[in-house]
Amino acid sequence: MFVNSQAQSGSQLDVTVSVGSNLSTPNNTVHTIQFTTITNAIVDFEDQTVTTPGQTVTPTDPSDEVQFSLLQLSPGPFSVTIGVTDDCGVTTTVVGAN
Repeated sequence: MFVNSQAQSGSQLDVTVSVGSNLSTPNNTVHTIQFTTITNAIVDFEDQTVTTPGQTVTPTDPSDEVQFSLLQLSPGPFSVTIGVTDDCGVTTTVVGAN
């Protein structure tokens, strides 16, 4: 799994999650993203707003790349811990900014 984030303003981070393919998973896709912790932020994913830790979202069009925005609620660090499920299983990482 690869994660790329880009600040759009001081309070928004646009995040792209990509999964790779190999010989055993030539058409690997993102099945779900679980937002296990959310700190000082809300998540904008497709037409959904994620505010509660533990929420799981499913992309409407499965692909090897999905995007969401992380929106800061108040001054200070903001972050989210995600668990991305693809054909290989679940991979966990943290995305955020100061």
